[in-house]
Amino acid sequence: LRVGHRDSNVWVVCQNIADKETLLRLRLVSPVRTVVIASCGVDTARFSPNGQTNDVSNHRDPIVIMAARLLWDKGVKEFVEAAQILKERGLCAEFWLAGAPDNGNPMCVPEELLNHWHKSGLIRWLGHCDDMPNLLRKVDIAVLPSYHEGVPRFLLEAAATGLPLVATDIEGCRMVVRHGENGFLVPVRDAKALADAIETLLRDPQLRLKMGRASREIAVREFDERKILEQWLRLYERVLAS
Repeated sequence: LRVGHRDSNVWVVCQNIADKETLLRLRLVSPVRTVVIASCGVDTARFSPNGQTNDVSNHRDPIVIMAARLLWDKGVKEFVEAAQILKERGLCAEFWLAGAPDNGNPMCVPEELLNHWHKSGLIRWLGHCDDMPNLLRKVDIAVLPSYHEGVPRFLLEAAATGLPLVATDIEGCRMVVRHGENGFLVPVRDAKALADAIETLLRDPQLRLKMGRASREIAVREFDERKILEQWLRLYERVLAS
């Protein structure tokens, strides 16, 4: 399964509709041999709510998390700026950033800057985290202000955990985030819009609960890894039949 060929023996798999449309528009692929399979799916048993996520009876401050490779084009700058904006507005919340610097990548966020943000109290930098299911069960809102994505695994895992989502209005994020249903979509590189969306959720615990339940339903219905595997098996059957 290779991308970028019109050969009769080649099938192309895209993670989202926009990528498929781009390849078709550029006439790089065959329409009848190009399909969309949205990600590798998510283990909805491993990533699941624990019954306390977004519990309105919790007396602690809400926790907002972003998890990603720490690159500028993942929206790290916008996440930190949104945290600053919301703290200046007097919102009581914690902002956690999970991930490690991708040293050698020209878009890497410098570790010195990450440490500076952490020591200033603006965010809590967690570094690399191995136990994402447990981490996501500790937080209230998941955020990914990325500039470009296929289908973000972090959003799938957060949705399966039953979290409301805030992400950028790009095709990969739109596959998971349904604006107004299980979260909010905001423009790319717009820290204020990101802060506004997060603030809406911070101020409304019942909305967090409602959107979190919707996230879980979407994850189970559309992205459970068993259903994604069935799509791959059907594709292999078509390939073999051809």
